[in-house]
Amino acid sequence: MIEISPGWNRYWRALCPDYRSVDYPDFDICRDRTDDQYSIVIADQVLEHVQRPLAAAANIHAMTKPGGWAMIATPFLFRVHARPHDYNRWTPQGLKQVLVEGGFAEDGVLVSGWGNKACAKAHIGGPVRAAVAAIRTGTLVEIGLGLTAILMVSIFGMLDPSGSD
Repeated sequence: MIEISPGWNRYWRALCPDYRSVDYPDFDICRDRTDDQYSIVIADQVLEHVQRPLAAAANIHAMTKPGGWAMIATPFLFRVHARPHDYNRWTPQGLKQVLVEGGFAEDGVLVSGWGNKACAKAHIGGPVRAAVAAIRTGTLVEIGLGLTAILMVSIFGMLDPSGSD
């Protein structure tokens, strides 16, 4: 088993005697791969940070033994968090397409999404809260928020502009 993560996640070490880890971004999954193949490849909270996700998916595929498993987790509704950059968010169908284009067989890719309003609210943080405050006070233009924060408030309705959120 190998885990590619930002360096903070070592949960699997206690469960797997043959655990190995590499830390992103020092191990850049877009250009780096190991010579070995593994029965399990875990890419936990990495794909949103890579500039070339198709190359990363191809390298994950190359490191996975035939008949092995690649376990990939990446956020959808989560604040921007540059480590060192933050490039991507996918729907389950979008992530499946990235993996298929990276070499995984379409019928072998199982994807799911989870989360809820409380989860999203806990993670959207400063920019969206600032947008809601700006909407409440009528100063939205003055604070210069990006479109993503505005869309999260208006389309997803994560925060109630009335203040009862």
